Amino acid sequence: CCSMPTFVYIFDPYCGWCFGFSPVLQQLKKEYGDRLKFEIWAGGMITDDRVGPVSHMSSYILDAYKVVEEHTGVAFGKPYLDLLREGTDICDSAYPARALACVRMLAPEKSIDFGHALQDLYFKEGKSLTDPASYPLLLQSFGLEQALFDRLMESEEMSKLVEACLL
Repeated sequence: CCSMPTFVYIFDPYCGWCFGFSPVLQQLKKEYGDRLKFEIWAGGMITDDRVGPVSHMSSYILDAYKVVEEHTGVAFGKPYLDLLREGTDICDSAYPARALACVRMLAPEKSIDFGHALQDLYFKEGKSLTDPASYPLLLQSFGLEQALFDRLMESEEMSKLVEACLL
């Protein structure tokens, strides 16, 4: 008969407010997962001329994260705050957007949880989202095959798909 309506969530793995909303999204999925199909897409907050070291925005974020914590109840991890203070991590939304697109292709039912895990990886654990070395344990925790993920990440088709989807 009828297909389920789709809840489409557009976020960016580097967005602190999106990190703050993540528990709400998890609760929505838990509560309405039997009545709604959930999709997650990365919107591309840091692309093109905004790509660069986190030091370009770290002084702002080191003040702003406290407001996100206060209003949402999430906690940013010390490793993330240290990453900001160090300032050398390169921020580029395209890489984690590509990783999310690969997971959406390999295991669409895991994509919401993977998006949440990307944010935890960054905002709690302070891991670089542009460093391929940050992903193996995450992929393993989702039961995803590293070699297949790597082939998809490197494919021209995935590159074109993500480029077309980044807002």
